[in-house]
Amino acid sequence: MVYTKLLTQPSFLGSFSFKSDRLFLILFIYGVFIEFTQLFIPGRYCDWKDVLADVIGIFCGLASFLLFSTVKHKDKET
Repeated sequence: MVYTKLLTQPSFLGSFSFKSDRLFLILFIYGVFIEFTQLFIPGRYCDWKDVLADVIGIFCGLASFLLFSTVKHKDKET
């Protein structure tokens, strides 16, 4: 849900403009934080494979967003 808001609503954090590398870093830190907090929840565990899955998901989400926004931008030009 947070990923979707950050990708689709740039005004979510005010007038701060995200570049894709900054957004990737923020989402990566968020994913690592979530995994870390699972150490303190009974019945949950922290695993590097979950962080890897987060990274793959972030990459796919950003790539899709950039691809579709580029296509949409090209459609407006023609």
